[in-house]
Amino acid sequence: MNKLLAIESIRNISYLKGLRKLYDECEIQIRSLNSLNVTSGSYGNLLCPIILQKISEELNLEFNRYRKNDTEFQIEELMDFLKREVNCREAANFVNKNNQNVKNFRSKSRVEDIILIIEINLLVQRLHYQQ
Repeated sequence: MNKLLAIESIRNISYLKGLRKLYDECEIQIRSLNSLNVTSGSYGNLLCPIILQKISEELNLEFNRYRKNDTEFQIEELMDFLKREVNCREAANFVNKNNQNVKNFRSKSRVEDIILIIEINLLVQRLHYQQ
């Protein structure tokens, strides 16, 4: 439980590495508790608010919209939400980076094409003047 209390807070929703680290660390510690036969019922109500304090207000709000039961915190429900959220953000980030790489490639190709056209024009002009 001490390791879960010491996890770094992630206030910037765009800090994907931090969100992934937070999720992974929570998952590791929860599995450790389960391997010691500590049931989620005995720590879930305490742990959920602690984890919710570690994430941004926006994610906290999103989780509260996502919750199925308004009375009790379920650690499994929170971890499912965080897993889905991190995976979706990583996928979106991957797609955005690939689109940016394609745009950069196209831009470089256009610049290279323009340079090639200019060089060909200069060569044609030189040949024309030599005649």
